[in-house]
Amino acid sequence: MLVGIGATHYSPGDPVTLPATTPLTSIDSATKFAWTLGGGVKVYPAEHVGLRLNARWTPTYIKSDAEGLWCDPFYPTCWVLSEADYSNQFSINGGITLRF
Repeated sequence: MLVGIGATHYSPGDPVTLPATTPLTSIDSATKFAWTLGGGVKVYPAEHVGLRLNARWTPTYIKSDAEGLWCDPFYPTCWVLSEADYSNQFSINGGITLRF
């Protein structure tokens, strides 16, 4: 089991690749808080040979968009509801382990 926190750094690269129809001259890089979950297994089907497989998921919060209003029927107050946008990164790795 893997649980971690950290940051994801986005660096879009050379601004020359932007389409001519956009008014932007460049895209700024950004570093966002991220967390990760993962896990894996390692098995030894033979005495000196093993197999391993692990996977990791890292969602990074990007922004929230207003989705609508929610009004409490008992307390006369309304709140703006938002829908969060995440950048999801997945990693799956496998390998062979040799034990001497």
